[in-house]
Amino acid sequence: ALFYSRENCRIHEALLQASDTETNRHDLSVAYESLGLLYFKLRKYDDAQMWYEKALNIRTELFQTRNDRDAASSIAHLHEGIGDLYLRKRDHRSAEDQYLSARKLLERLLHLDETISYRSRYANVTGMLGVVQVHKRQWTKARQYFAESLELNRRLADEVRTPESLRNLSIALNKMGLMESLEQNYSRSAGYYKESLALREQLHHTGQNPDAVFDTALVYYYLAEVTREGIR
Repeated sequence: ALFYSRENCRIHEALLQASDTETNRHDLSVAYESLGLLYFKLRKYDDAQMWYEKALNIRTELFQTRNDRDAASSIAHLHEGIGDLYLRKRDHRSAEDQYLSARKLLERLLHLDETISYRSRYANVTGMLGVVQVHKRQWTKARQYFAESLELNRRLADEVRTPESLRNLSIALNKMGLMESLEQNYSRSAGYYKESLALREQLHHTGQNPDAVFDTALVYYYLAEVTREGIR
């Protein structure tokens, strides 16, 4: 996979050298991003960061001349990916900066068009900002981000009822469950986990997705842990 991804980058670099067009620049940024994602999956985070940033630099330059929604959305997507990378590297300040940049772009996009995709991404990046605050032990900020993410995901799930929206709601419930358990509110934590578990069970029984099986087992684990803490 690495071999073909690198070859893909070399091909697009040659195409750009032969003809410096917006399309060739964008295609090269996509190739760089794909290689960065592969390194991310291999947990080679420094390599992933290098290729993500190469992709981001190209797209940021393109955004100066092609200030449209697709360009803004793709830049926000890269900020989200780089934020995830920094979170894995435990560089919480840098992760927060990346998530805030993504959130700001998505907020601007939402003012133009409140699509389901933009709303979902905005809700989820808000939840990731809460995760950063947990690592920084900023409980009040974490709770605010988690509560906002939960409210937004709940509205979306009520509207569209897609498997993706239900899973995102479940993730947001898990984050609130975590918040409550960190503050030793075990009964309230269990309530969030039980609501999340009901959604995971629903998704588990509507298809043969191995990820759904794992998701369900994971919430059982969270619920078992908080129940154990509550009866100590």
